Amino acid sequence: MIQSLKYLLLPFMGLLVISCSSTQNLPVKSVFQFDHNEQTYQIISISSPDGEGRNFLTKMEGDLTTLKYLDMDQDGILEVIQFGGLGLTEANLIYAAGIQKAMEAGKFRNREGSRKFEFAENDTLFTIETIGHYVDHIYNKFTIVDLRNKTKTTFLDHDSDGQLDAAEAEKANLQRAQNVYSRMLQRGIDQAQIYRSDKKYMVKFKAV
Repeated sequence: MIQSLKYLLLPFMGLLVISCSSTQNLPVKSVFQFDHNEQTYQIISISSPDGEGRNFLTKMEGDLTTLKYLDMDQDGILEVIQFGGLGLTEANLIYAAGIQKAMEAGKFRNREGSRKFEFAENDTLFTIETIGHYVDHIYNKFTIVDLRNKTKTTFLDHDSDGQLDAAEAEKANLQRAQNVYSRMLQRGIDQAQIYRSDKKYMVKFKAV
């Protein structure tokens, strides 16, 4: 199985959230500040003891936060604009640069996991897997497995834009697979396991 990475700042960088409960049950907040194109940004990581967490890309101007974007599952991709004038594509480029600098400084660690959506129908198993770590470097792999004779056919959506670009087998019917792929993408969206961001379809991250 191809693994994805889940990025979070190392806990010793941050401060514990103040609470009256036991410190063992408190989430950990960590902050990494970095410069990009002569601008200063922060990646704020909040991780709970049960392994769940979120990252934020922020920018401060004086005492004001002028932009805030959310990476809902710490997978290295911003999905939500909370406020700010940048599009998700531009914000993700800044976020990726910040993650790279934090990793070079030894301030990030990762958890293994995958972005895989599976659905069985009429003795056929359909799988959509999002591979890659940054929004501009991801693709989807769509696999169809006939459970009766154990045959497998794989297709690639190079830009994760919902359109299949290639088949691993020369004789595979790309158009027929496209119809099924579109239907499976919608099914994944309906089940809240696939989302669309910046015209890209991505399977939600699942930690191992």
